Amino acid sequence: MFRKTQLGEVVTVDAVISIHYFDYSRNFSFPGEAHDFWEMVFIDSGEVVATADGTDLLLRRGEVLFHRPGEYHAIRANGDFAGVVVITFDTRSDAASHLAGQRATLDDVQKAYISQVLKTAAQTFAGPLDIVDQTALVKLTDAPFGAEQVIKNQLELLLISIIRPLVSDRAAAGDGVSGRASEEVIVSRIKKILEENIYGNITLDEICSHINFSKSYIKSTFKKATGCGIHQMYVQMKISLSKRLLSEEIYSVSEISEKLGFSSIHHFSRAFKQAVGMPPTAYVKSVRRRALL
Repeated sequence: MFRKTQLGEVVTVDAVISIHYFDYSRNFSFPGEAHDFWEMVFIDSGEVVATADGTDLLLRRGEVLFHRPGEYHAIRANGDFAGVVVITFDTRSDAASHLAGQRATLDDVQKAYISQVLKTAAQTFAGPLDIVDQTALVKLTDAPFGAEQVIKNQLELLLISIIRPLVSDRAAAGDGVSGRASEEVIVSRIKKILEENIYGNITLDEICSHINFSKSYIKSTFKKATGCGIHQMYVQMKISLSKRLLSEEIYSVSEISEKLGFSSIHHFSRAFKQAVGMPPTAYVKSVRRRALL
C-alpha cells in the first residue's frame, strides 16, 4: 500500500513587491529608505556602496546583500557605472532570519536563478524593469502560463541555496566532533583568504562575504581556535613575510611597507618593532651581522 509523503517548506516567498534592474551612472546616489519587507541587492556589474543602518559596505560584481524589514538602507555608485538587481519580497519563514545583513558572492547556479527571475518578470509584468517609483507589479494579459509561480520558485531556490550552508554549518559548529571539524574548516578558509591577500589588504566584511558567515561568528570562532584575532593574525603573517623580504634586501623598507598594504612606513615600522623587538632597519643590520659570522 502506498503512502503519501507531505513535503515540507522551509522557505516560502509570500509576495513580491518589486523586481528591478538598474543601470547606475557614475554619480548615482539614492538617499535611503526603510520598509516592512525584505530587499535583495545583487551587483551584476561594477561596484556600489550600500549603507545598512549607518554602515557602508562596498559591494562588487557577483555579490548580494539582504536588507531586513525595517532596516534603513541607501546605495550609491562607486565612481563608475554599475548594473544592479533589486528585488523586494515578503516572507514569513523563520529561516529568513539568517538573511539579515547577509552578504555573499553568488555562484553560477545562483546567478542563473536571478537571470530566470528577470527574464520571466519581463514577460509577465508591464513596463521596463528600471522604473524607480514603481509601486506595484501589473500583470500582462498575455503573460506565460505559470510565470508567477516560476518567479516564486526561482526566488525560493535562490534563498534556500544561500541559507542552507549557514544553517548546516552553524548547526555542525555547535555539536561535538562535527562542530570542531566545522570550526577547523572555517579557520582554515580564513587563513587561506589572508594568505591570498597578503599583498594589499582585505577587510573583515570581505572575508565574511567569501565564507558566508557573520562578523561576530567568524571573529569568535577564529579567536577560540587560534587564541588571537583575525586582524592580529593578518599582521603576524605580513610581518613574517616582511622579515624574509628584508633579509633578501631586494626591496627597501618603504617598498615592502607599500607592497604589504600598510598605510604608511611609520605604521609598518611600529607593527614590525612590536612583533620583532626592533625596527626594520635594525633587523636588516642584524641579518647582515649574522651573515658575516
